[in-house]
Amino acid sequence: MAPFVKWQATTFFVVDYLVSGSCLIGFTLSVPNVVRLGLLLIAGIGMGMSGNVFEKLMYRSFNVGNISAMHALAISTFAFCSVTSYLAAWIKVDTLVLWRGAGILTIIFGLVIMAFLIKNKR
Repeated sequence: MAPFVKWQATTFFVVDYLVSGSCLIGFTLSVPNVVRLGLLLIAGIGMGMSGNVFEKLMYRSFNVGNISAMHALAISTFAFCSVTSYLAAWIKVDTLVLWRGAGILTIIFGLVIMAFLIKNKR
């Protein structure tokens, strides 16, 4: 689906973060399981497309000599987040609180990007 998105990357990330974060928070509400599954599907599709759009942005934004360094930085960040999430499993926290926290954090990232875009258009 990502190749069909013709938005600017920054616009896509704002929409993706706001929609995905809202879906993650909506997942924690008392709704039927089919609705939860739909929300997770929407969030998963958006997050999957986000990785593809990020790759396109990376290849368009950096010269050939710097792409390998940028790719290594991105992969290292993903690996760090994966290890951190595994270690976080040892912390005794309600799962729904983690889903809500991830949703809120995702929405905050989207709002920060949106504020940055609005500020730089002046």
